[in-house]
Amino acid sequence: QKTDAGMVIHIHTVNNNFISEVYFENGFVPMKNMEMIKALDIWKEDAYIEIPIIENFFDLDKLAEEAGKAINPEVPAVLIRNHGIYTWGKNEFEAKRHIEAFEFMFEYMKDMILFKGDKNIWR
Repeated sequence: QKTDAGMVIHIHTVNNNFISEVYFENGFVPMKNMEMIKALDIWKEDAYIEIPIIENFFDLDKLAEEAGKAINPEVPAVLIRNHGIYTWGKNEFEAKRHIEAFEFMFEYMKDMILFKGDKNIWR
């Protein structure tokens, strides 16, 4: 309802689980100055986005409620802590483009965190 989505994709990867755990205390994953943000139809110089992260509730009604609260129509994704990501788009092509972009950015971030030894990779 908040997103006008025609397609939703949910996947589980090592990268999105790693990132969700590293940034869980923040409640979101910060991303900025990444070219792939354009794949989300965000065309701003020095773009900055926050991908919400919610707890992985066993109670599916609670999980759905929390996911609904976390949705930001500007950022087509919600991470579930140590579980996976939901992303969406107006059609299958757009939803797939979004999931590919997020997974690319998560892998980049994971590699930078491991390389620098610090989750604050944007300084």
